[in-house]
Amino acid sequence: MLFMAASCTQVVDDWTSRSFRLLALAAGTIKHFSRLNVSSLTLQQAEAAVSHMSLVGVMVVTNQLRPDSRDTIAELQDE
Repeated sequence: MLFMAASCTQVVDDWTSRSFRLLALAAGTIKHFSRLNVSSLTLQQAEAAVSHMSLVGVMVVTNQLRPDSRDTIAELQDE
C-alpha cells in the first residue's frame, strides 16, 4: 500500500478533482516476474512484488475533448 504525506495527498486530490489523470512513476526491479502470471496476481501479491520500489514522481495527464466531440458523444448516446 502506498502512503503519502498529507501535502502530497492534497495535491493528488486537487488534480484529480479537476479531471486530470495521474500516473505514479516508480523505479526498481520487480523480481520473480513473468508476463504469464501477471493477470492472475492478487492485489496483495502485486503490492508485495513492488513494495521495494521507490516513488520517483507523478505525471499529470489531460485528455482535452476536440471541439466536435460533444456532438459526436450526443449522437452516439441517442442511438
